[in-house]
Amino acid sequence: MSRYDVEKFVPQPDQELICCICTNVLDEPMESPCRHVFCKICIETWLNNRSTCPTCRFTVTNGDLKPVLPLVRNMLNKLTLICDFSDNGCKDLVLLEKYQNHIKACDYEKVVCRYPKCALSMLRKLIKTHEEEECKYREIICQKDCGLKIAVNSVETHDCLKALKAFCESKY
Repeated sequence: MSRYDVEKFVPQPDQELICCICTNVLDEPMESPCRHVFCKICIETWLNNRSTCPTCRFTVTNGDLKPVLPLVRNMLNKLTLICDFSDNGCKDLVLLEKYQNHIKACDYEKVVCRYPKCALSMLRKLIKTHEEEECKYREIICQKDCGLKIAVNSVETHDCLKALKAFCESKY
């Protein structure tokens, strides 16, 4: 249930930072009255079917749970993990607290060209060059007479008169 598999961390996290329900690193950790800590979704799901702590069997309800102390969150945030895109070439080890931002911007994530007719996918670090210089569906300004935006691959067949007529009809 947790987002972060123990195997992704370097070095491996301490056992105290592992949820005993999902066996992954704690995600949104919550503490029970008996002082055991679990992922929020794991313990809430557990308590939907049972009314005891999974570790010591002490009686617990969802209302008894509270967020862990900031110290535990700080310990989790300082853990380092391997990027999800390591198989694509990313060598970064990222702090957990910065992980989501890294993933959103990682150069090694495969992304799709923004031009719908193209739909090629490639690493983020290559997409800008593709979209601006290589994609046959990228838009350019017609150099003939009309000044409309047209796809590079339609330059040879582009008819300014027809295109302007279609443009005007679509506007009115």
